[in-house]
Amino acid sequence: MKTSSLIPIVLAALVLNVRAEITGSISGVHNCCRGCENAIMKVAATVSGISVTPKGGTLNIVAKGKADIKKFQDKLLDAGFWGEIDAAPGSASESAEKTTSTSSASAKKVKTATVSGAHLCCQKCRDMVMDTVKGVPGVKSSDVMPDVKSFKVEGEFSKEELEVALRKAGFGGKVK
Repeated sequence: MKTSSLIPIVLAALVLNVRAEITGSISGVHNCCRGCENAIMKVAATVSGISVTPKGGTLNIVAKGKADIKKFQDKLLDAGFWGEIDAAPGSASESAEKTTSTSSASAKKVKTATVSGAHLCCQKCRDMVMDTVKGVPGVKSSDVMPDVKSFKVEGEFSKEELEVALRKAGFGGKVK
């Protein structure tokens, strides 16, 4: 077999193995200080195949595929952050995952809940979470402190509304 006849086969193999990169973004992410940005970049380093550039609350992403951006979003949530994958032509998601709010009338009310895993590296983070939590109908008090793993919320409120409020402010965390 001549070498010249192998060229088209080799080129075809190379083309099939090359995956075009896509661009996308995740917006609405809490990112108030260097500590937040460092934590976000630490998460990005755990997802192979992506490059992240934070611009305030928007994380611009270059990735090998949509699944990589979704994987990054999931890991952000585990690290205490939340953001929406933005939909745009050729971006990571044609239908961005949306956080839905729960009607106050239909949501079951609780007297206390514990929020764990929200990113709270500094006083600015704490203040943003405090303002967010206070804005949930029925919340009377909370013990949010910087750099804690969890905090308690008290009053007569909906856990679902609390979680939605935290997500809208760019924070992850589990409400129990």
